[in-house]
Parts: sequence; structure tokens; C-alpha cells
Amino acid sequence: MKKLVFILLLISFQTLVKAQTNDSIITPPKQNPIIFADVNFGALRSSYVTLAVSGSLNYQNKNDLFTARILGYTKVKFYFLVVPVTSELTTEYAFMYGKRYIDSGESYSFSGGLAILQQKKYDDNLVISQEDYFGFPFELNYRFFNKKRERFRIIYHLIPVGKPIAFGRSIGFKLYGNISKRSFVGIGISLGLGFHKKY
Repeated sequence: MKKLVFILLLISFQTLVKAQTNDSIITPPKQNPIIFADVNFGALRSSYVTLAVSGSLNYQNKNDLFTARILGYTKVKFYFLVVPVTSELTTEYAFMYGKRYIDSGESYSFSGGLAILQQKKYDDNLVISQEDYFGFPFELNYRFFNKKRERFRIIYHLIPVGKPIAFGRSIGFKLYGNISKRSFVGIGISLGLGFHKKY
């Protein structure tokens, strides 16, 4: 009987020690991928000066950055010096590869690649000609984002909600352009949303 009690106590003690050992092992949180989208608003210089808007989706693996970008800009003429009418619309569809380096809550990157551009000319809101051609897009980015996981904020970034997460906003500056038969270069402010680093 004493042997049976001793064996049961020994088994119970080993089970307790094993449970405490398993509890003491802290598994690190799973790291997030680096993937984010951004929208850029800026000025652009081609054969004329105008405003440009672009959007991009970015994925980073180690220091390698892959970017898909769509960009558009227009040439506008004015009737009676007041009413703006689009006379030309150029749209760029680009895929780029580059390098991105992260330093705490900042990053800088440079990319280049290949693009298809489409230029449409209008007269009285009717397309009178369209031309497609290839180009070599490029961009340089400098971006600011959260240094560590933080609670997401809503209503003009004032009210924090939920637990600290890796998903967040960013703001930065972008120098961009395209080398083609109708080359352009521009600069703008970039607003981003996504996972900007591994937290």
C-alpha cells in the first residue's frame, strides 16, 4: 500500500514539474509580413507641369522590395479662364523591384522596373487618339511609421482602440518618374497603411 501511494505521489510530482516547465516556456509572437499600400499626391513635370496621383502595393522580403504602381496625370485646358476640361490623360501601370532599409521607425527605399503607359487625347470629352508605349519607372521613398506595436487610432488619429498591433499608418516623401518617349519626374507626399516592418 505504501509503495502504491509513493508511486502515485511520484507520478503526480513529475506531472506537476512537467506542467510548470511547459508553462515557463514563452513562445515569441509570430512576426508579421511586411506588406503595405500607399497613395501619393504630388506635382509632376513632363512636357508640362501638372498634378499627379498614384497608388501602390508593396511587399518586402528581407531587403528586397516588390512594388506594383498605378499613376495618372492630366493636361487641362480652361474655357473662359474658369472651366477646366481634360485634354490629355496619361496612365502608367508599373511593376518595380528595389531595396528597402528600415531603421526603427523610418525607412528609405529605391526601386526601378518596367511599365506600360497609355496616353489618351480628348476633344469635347471624346477620345480622339490613344497611344500605348513602354517605359522604365523609378521611385525613391523616405517614410515614417510606428517604432513598435501600438493601438490603432480612429477619428483623426485621436481615439485608440483594441490591443497594440503591427498594422498602422505611415507618412513620407516620394520622388518618382518614368523614362520613356514622354518622360516625367515628380515629387509628392505619400500616405501609407499596412505592416511597415517586422514587430
